[in-house]
Amino acid sequence: MSALCHIGGNYNNTPTDCAGCHQSDYDNTTNPDHETAQFPTTCNDCHTEDAWAPANFDHNQFYPLNGAHAVVANECVVPYRRELQ
Repeated sequence: MSALCHIGGNYNNTPTDCAGCHQSDYDNTTNPDHETAQFPTTCNDCHTEDAWAPANFDHNQFYPLNGAHAVVANECVVPYRRELQ
């Protein structure tokens, strides 16, 4: 994958942050919609350099599930986790 950004192995003037090469991936992701959810553009918060999926999402980092949300959390976690794989 890095060959797409590092043509001929040239790493000069190549962005060092994920969004520098993957902003369009972020912008076009709909499941979940990263922009609407206001996820950061630091892809490595959830993704690894080895594979884009499955992602490791820490819900508490963005929106803690407390009160009534905690009660229904298991109803959406299982399908959502399947979609990320």
